Amino acid sequence: MAIKNANIWKLQIFKNVKGLLAAPERTLKCVLMDEDAVKLLEIPMATGWVTILEAKLSWMVIQKLKLKMQGSDELVLPISARSYIPLDPLNRLTEAEKKSIVKLDVIASTKYNEAFTRVAENNRTNQGFALLKIVVLAMVVVGSGIMLAFLIKHH
Repeated sequence: MAIKNANIWKLQIFKNVKGLLAAPERTLKCVLMDEDAVKLLEIPMATGWVTILEAKLSWMVIQKLKLKMQGSDELVLPISARSYIPLDPLNRLTEAEKKSIVKLDVIASTKYNEAFTRVAENNRTNQGFALLKIVVLAMVVVGSGIMLAFLIKHH
């Protein structure tokens, strides 16, 4: 029993070391302007996006739009639940920058096409495996029939 406990203890040490070596989750402080309230949130950040998975909300991170909070030197990204583009209360974005922001329908159609292509590829692969299964099954049935005929003839 003591050996089993020691093994579990050793594995726990490796898990702790792995946790220490893993990169911490990157987050970004955002001020969410919502219909009900203004909330300061720390949102997980991926490359170029902050996302609240539970609420299925994402915002583009535009560094130029970060603002200092009053009474603090901390930069926050002002966001709204109505748009994936951060708020720009000081009009920092130029017209050219505003036009260069990819529209949401383009992002959606690109993601849809990626998913559709992946599903189509999986279907092709699955159909290939299904055909292979049928061929192998047919070979097994024919081989069994030949062996049965051979056994009956020589018996």
